[in-house]
Amino acid sequence: MSIAPADQHDLDKLARWHQDISGGGADRFPVFCVFLVTPADLASHQVFRRYRTSFEDRAAGFQHLVIFGQHARSTTSDALLAEFGLTQEQAPTLAVVSTQGGATVHTIPLAQGDEAADGAGDEAWQRVLRLVECAADGEENAVGLDAITEAKPHPLGGESLPDVVSRLLARLS
Repeated sequence: MSIAPADQHDLDKLARWHQDISGGGADRFPVFCVFLVTPADLASHQVFRRYRTSFEDRAAGFQHLVIFGQHARSTTSDALLAEFGLTQEQAPTLAVVSTQGGATVHTIPLAQGDEAADGAGDEAWQRVLRLVECAADGEENAVGLDAITEAKPHPLGGESLPDVVSRLLARLS
């Protein structure tokens, strides 16, 4: 049975993410951020690029920031949405998990399509990024997502994110 290119791309990315997230050193940055998007969500792709620039400036690794679904809907993206308590219709979304043994994911909805993602600097994704930057820069001890009303918590069933990724990779491979 042949696998669709988008499925293979995201599955390969999941395998690399699994390797990096399980390899140690993940706790040197305060969070893992996962973007779950569709190809049409150009505004959310731009938000991802903003996060990537900020994370790179702070020496975060690949394991801290990953995007799925940008080339086409994939079984990997669908599986991650389900793990995070979301439906396919809730993409695009940003999922954030603490690297300090977090067993809860916070999901933040992102703009669909190519709607402007820059706003006046007070969109939820911007507030989350500022919190992450403050924690990464040592100004805060943790990323307090409870202050972001749009950030909806969802338990990961008592598992850490690396455990969830490992289980998904085993199931999808």
